[in-house]
Amino acid sequence: PPAPDLEGGRDPPEGGTRGGTPDLSLHRIARGWWLDGYQPERVAAVLRGLPPDLRQALADGLAAVDSATAAPPPPVAAGDELPEEFWADVEYCGYLRMSYDPGTMRRTGMMVNKAFAAMAGIRPEELLARFQQRDLPIHNELDWFCMMADDMLRIRQPTLTRYVRGLERFCAAEPGRDVLRTWTTRKRFDANGRIVEVRHWVTPVSEEEYDS
Repeated sequence: PPAPDLEGGRDPPEGGTRGGTPDLSLHRIARGWWLDGYQPERVAAVLRGLPPDLRQALADGLAAVDSATAAPPPPVAAGDELPEEFWADVEYCGYLRMSYDPGTMRRTGMMVNKAFAAMAGIRPEELLARFQQRDLPIHNELDWFCMMADDMLRIRQPTLTRYVRGLERFCAAEPGRDVLRTWTTRKRFDANGRIVEVRHWVTPVSEEEYDS
């Protein structure tokens, strides 16, 4: 199926680089998040509601990312040396891995551990189904937009660590209260500087860490 139609036009060609024009750039952004599993109607609604100046700023940022020279593939980080089987069983850290076709940026594989699924409030197989059905919710549009914009503008950066606010059980019928988590993302690039894999490690922020 086509990506969300933000302005009554067609989805831009897959893999095209037409940054700098707000409507086409927003189509590309929406398509990326839609392919990653988010509810297309909510993604489109958030982007459609942006003021013109912010739409243009996003378009300019996407054009700058397109024209940037990709850095050589970074060295393997310490966390990546551990086999994926290790992260499958840990209870203190949520783990999510997504693999991509670098030509189309379509997802070709993924893995979530039980700890990450517990943060969603559902079983791992249910969470994978939500990804596949593009049914991940967006509870707080401002927080989601800030994370999306940060991801886009730092797409060439191999490692990101952020504090992210979200719900205790973000996919559950009763999602609970807001909580703060540490979210570390590491990207793996091919020889041409294109993303082929993204790994996420998510841990709760303790009261002691928050107070410090």
